[in-house]
Amino acid sequence: MAEDKALLILEEFGESVINSARTVLTDLIRYRGGTQVDLTSDKNMRFEILKTAQGYTFRFYMADYWKYIEKGRRAGAKQPPTRVLGGDWQNKHFSPSDLLLKITNNALAKKGIKRKAKRLPFDKAQRQLSFIFARSIAKKGIKPRPFINKIFSKRLLSDLGTKMRAAIKEDFIIAIAVEQ
Repeated sequence: MAEDKALLILEEFGESVINSARTVLTDLIRYRGGTQVDLTSDKNMRFEILKTAQGYTFRFYMADYWKYIEKGRRAGAKQPPTRVLGGDWQNKHFSPSDLLLKITNNALAKKGIKRKAKRLPFDKAQRQLSFIFARSIAKKGIKPRPFINKIFSKRLLSDLGTKMRAAIKEDFIIAIAVEQ
C-alpha cells in the first residue's frame, strides 16, 4: 500500500520537477531576438522512476547540452561540431538565408562598401551560419547560467520529504492496527 502511495508521490514530484525546469529555463534562456530555446519539450526533458531492492530511484533526464548552460564553455576551447548547430535547429528559430543576408549587408556597410549581398540558398546559408556560430562559441565561450539548484528548490525537496513521511507513517499505523 505504501509502495503505491510512494510511487504516486514520486510521479507527482517528477511532474513538479519538469514544470519547475520549464519555468526556470524559460526565464533563463532567451536569444536576443526573443526566440526561446526549446529545452523544455517532452523530447528534451523527462523523468523515470525505477523500482529497486532498496525502494525507488528517481531519474531526471535533459538534452545533452544542459551542461553547457549550467557550467558554460571556456573561451578558446575546441570549436563545437557544426552539425549540432545545423539546419533543423536554425529553421525552427529563424531563416538562415535572411539572417546571413542581414549579417553580410551589415558587414559590408561597416566597411563602406555600397554593394548588396545576394541571398543564398538554404543549404549553403545554414552551413555558413553553423560555422559562424561554432567559431563564435569557440572564440568567446558560453557564459554559465546555473539553473539546476533553482529547479530542485529546497521547498520542492522538503514537500517531497513531508509527503513521503506522511505516507510511511500512515502505512505504519495501518500495519500496527492490522497486527493487533
